[in-house]
Amino acid sequence: MQVAFINRMSDKYPSQLAERFQVRMPEGLRDQIRNHADANNRSMNAEIIALLEKGLRDADYLRILQGLEPFGELTEEETDRLLLGLEDTDRRLAARAKVLADHGVDDVLHDVTTRLARIEAMLADKS
Repeated sequence: MQVAFINRMSDKYPSQLAERFQVRMPEGLRDQIRNHADANNRSMNAEIIALLEKGLRDADYLRILQGLEPFGELTEEETDRLLLGLEDTDRRLAARAKVLADHGVDDVLHDVTTRLARIEAMLADKS
């Protein structure tokens, strides 16, 4: 039986070259991650990376919606996805505003209308 030893940097697996970061988790979080990973047919590591990337992307999108600069640089694909999401949000908010107007909920309607105007202005700026 032959045993191969990895003794050069070029012989290492990509996962061995990846940056490592140890995290302390609250009780129960590891099990939640495992459940998500199993449901998505991913390793726990891949699931954590996917969740972190989504969370960072969502934080950037939220900053954009608030009229702030994103923390990260958005790719063209992410910008396109953001615009599609904004258009969908625009449609949903308009539908909710109509329902609220029909039920006389003025304060909520005003808030939704203000947010809708911000989204419409962003869409106009991106077009």
